Amino acid sequence: TTASVWELDSAADNVPSLSVPTILESFGIVDIMHVDIQGSEDCFLEGYVLEVLNSKVKSLHIGTHGKGRHADLKEAFLSAQWVLKREFHGNHDGNGWIADTSFGPVAFTADGELVLSNPRLQGK
Repeated sequence: TTASVWELDSAADNVPSLSVPTILESFGIVDIMHVDIQGSEDCFLEGYVLEVLNSKVKSLHIGTHGKGRHADLKEAFLSAQWVLKREFHGNHDGNGWIADTSFGPVAFTADGELVLSNPRLQGK
């Protein structure tokens, strides 16, 4: 039989990882950052991550997994004066759909998407 990573006792705890601030410290200004962490969005803004994003990242594309996570992230970034450029709510019942966008029809999975711009870094 096979087990998912969530069923294993502590295997997920032993995966080496780096924090967002640690990754970004070796870069200057980042034009675009894509975040798709499959339901762990709750952890994404822990600590001083938002401060680092405010000072280093021009644009963010965030895949969201759940209505609450989507709403919480959106509120956090709007409260920090990020500008919402595009938003696609996920169809969180597990079925995909086709959305009419300014780019034409786009097929989505159950995931949502937030596209945000950081006005502090525009023109840099």
